[in-house]
Amino acid sequence: EQAHDQQTVLLSETFQSAPASPRVARYELNGARDLKYTGWYISGRSSPSDQFSWQADLAHQSFSGKSVVGSVSGVGGLINETEQDVVTPESIRSLSPRLGLRIATAQGQQLKLVYQRWRRPTGVATLAPVDTLGIPVEDRLVTAGGLLTKLRAQYDWQRNDTSFYRFFADQRQVSNLQNRLAAINGSLELLTLESVRPRGAVFGQAFDELEETPQFGKGKVSSMGMAGNWLLASDVSVSARYHYATSQNTGADFLGLKVPYIPRHLANALVYWQPTNRWQLIARATYRSSRFTDEANLLRLAAGWNYGVAANWESSDKRLNVQAALLNIRANKQASADLRTLLSLTGIYRF
Repeated sequence: EQAHDQQTVLLSETFQSAPASPRVARYELNGARDLKYTGWYISGRSSPSDQFSWQADLAHQSFSGKSVVGSVSGVGGLINETEQDVVTPESIRSLSPRLGLRIATAQGQQLKLVYQRWRRPTGVATLAPVDTLGIPVEDRLVTAGGLLTKLRAQYDWQRNDTSFYRFFADQRQVSNLQNRLAAINGSLELLTLESVRPRGAVFGQAFDELEETPQFGKGKVSSMGMAGNWLLASDVSVSARYHYATSQNTGADFLGLKVPYIPRHLANALVYWQPTNRWQLIARATYRSSRFTDEANLLRLAAGWNYGVAANWESSDKRLNVQAALLNIRANKQASADLRTLLSLTGIYRF
């Protein structure tokens, strides 16, 4: 597959050069990025027996391109300083293997061991495998052209028809492309995508451990955790999880600091209830310990709880679906990156 990413950036800001001065200062930053990607892959999986299966993937990925960044600053109509920084990264060519092993240790129990090495393509979609034996690649920490190396051990246990447990430990190492334009344009891309992203249905959403997409150069995240799902009655189910994580920035400029948006402690609980036909209710609570929002670790979010409730109704012919949700309810407003409490009403009609 091939992808070609071309982007331009222009930021302009004006402000008073001094409190008592009528003169206006101006600062402009402009840049362009041209990044090409070519990749091929081969994937194979096999299950020699009910107790054993494996998957092996191999991708050859290559990136080439350049970034040009310039800035202009001045006071009044005068230009005091101009600067141009042309960054032409070397062409990146790498082999990215992914290996997975599944061992069924007993009835309803299985152990998965996975190694993943992956460079994120410049495109927004791919036909290449995005998981190894059901364990997905991590696409929230790595940006286009960045390298992810992930090791994970996962133990799943379906104890009976009404309970399921999962235990895991993993380590993720990330190395994103570094230049001035990537640092500036990265935030613009995220803001743009978030502004046009439609609000998805609360019901059926997978749990996301990251409240926002972090921006950083290099880092390592180690985590372990557990999760459970219980069917308490035919109309009530409960799920809960806990994650413990440590993170470290491994870049030269921020060495030893924390990776943004990675809390040391994370806990989440959800309750589903179907009180009558065609109605569903959900309540959830999430706790995150303190964490930073920026790579320099200057902006800290406090520890705290976040709550949400939602109701869903579906017509008997399944054509009409209506959902109401009240999300991001907080006891401490300093404990969330999003300061808004969201009230939404969504309706879907299928023709």
